[in-house]
Amino acid sequence: MKSLLYKLGYPILKGYWFIVRPKTQGVKCLILFKDQVLLIRHTYGHSLWTLPGGGFKKGETKEVAVKREVKEELGLHIKPEFLGEFTHNTEHKIDTVYCFVAKIEKTEPVIDPGEILEARWCNLKELPKNHSTGLDRILKMYQRDIIPPHSLP
Repeated sequence: MKSLLYKLGYPILKGYWFIVRPKTQGVKCLILFKDQVLLIRHTYGHSLWTLPGGGFKKGETKEVAVKREVKEELGLHIKPEFLGEFTHNTEHKIDTVYCFVAKIEKTEPVIDPGEILEARWCNLKELPKNHSTGLDRILKMYQRDIIPPHSLP
């Protein structure tokens, strides 16, 4: 039932966003185990592989929002570290995305089937071809933090 609501409601939201052009905020989390990243595909919207995350609830901080979203979508408890943020305007809204990274022991997630179609661990060097551009942006942020530009030859 929840999956059906997402599928039906999502096109309506996109129409609203096209007319109103709202400013929104959300979170995404790069969940890592060694050289692997945990990717998801939603039951609604595009079918691209992406990172878990979502919007804020009233009064939440970005740290609380990312922990809640990862717990709801994947059943995982994380200790996120802030990476940075970016703004994009896909889907006709101006969306600020706060990006986090969390390193965990490899475990199989327990997905919310109403929202998450599929979740899987992928090697960072062999990402699926059909992944989101947001994933690329967040990986660049993470790599920048691992190898700061001033330390490159």
